[in-house]
Amino acid sequence: GALEMDVEETSDPLFIGQETECLVTIINRDLRPVHDLQVTAHVPSLFRILSHEVREGTNVLPIPARVEGSTVKFDPVDLLAPDGELSFRIQAKALRAGTETFQIEVTSDEETVGPIRLEEISTVAK
Repeated sequence: GALEMDVEETSDPLFIGQETECLVTIINRDLRPVHDLQVTAHVPSLFRILSHEVREGTNVLPIPARVEGSTVKFDPVDLLAPDGELSFRIQAKALRAGTETFQIEVTSDEETVGPIRLEEISTVAK
């Protein structure tokens, strides 16, 4: 499709009490802009969500997000230009040991996008 996407965790494996960041990178490889791009992240129950933000390059965008339990739902980004890149960041703290999956869903009003699902396995050691 039009979007190139990647999800990664900055620290894996990690130990109880440590923090990690789930980073979702989205690049528009199409010649047309993508409108109303929305990202929803389901954070493993092993973690407590500490913060979240959206960046375009080094600029933090004023895109709010709602946290409901272990889900972070970012408000839609109005426009992702051709060759534009966005980073959705979720900072979390490990609460207990185990292995679970960060699940990311990306949707848009564009017919060429979505819904797309990405997963990243996360391990917390004792």
